[in-house]
Amino acid sequence: MAAYIAEMIQISIEESHLLSTLQSKAKSIAAHFSDAMEDRLSKLPEIQSAPDPQSLYQDLFINLFNDSWNENNDEDECASIPVLLAGIDVIIDFGHAVAEYSTKPNQASRAFNKALARMILKHQFNPSTQPSYLYDLMLLD
Repeated sequence: MAAYIAEMIQISIEESHLLSTLQSKAKSIAAHFSDAMEDRLSKLPEIQSAPDPQSLYQDLFINLFNDSWNENNDEDECASIPVLLAGIDVIIDFGHAVAEYSTKPNQASRAFNKALARMILKHQFNPSTQPSYLYDLMLLD
């Protein structure tokens, strides 16, 4: 599945490099990103909080600027799809704010969007992150 997603949403070598050059900036604002995500999600009681949300959201944000993680990581190290979607505008706003520090901000923003799309797709189609009854239904089909 990971190879199919990487093929479907291609990140060029230049885009990957742009993302990696911004990782230190992403690290520097990751705590603010995490606070913004927690604030957003506190208004949505139906979405369950993660055991260590500060760490989870910070890692999520930083990893979006590490494309080798995005391509190679199949582990369940990501927030749930409802969490990602509930905070999608927060994720995009912070990602684009970091991209502005690039020498090529428009290309960096596009690369960030692709990395985010890959993360969401990989998480959505990872059987370990889906409710088990949905996975069981897919197996029955």
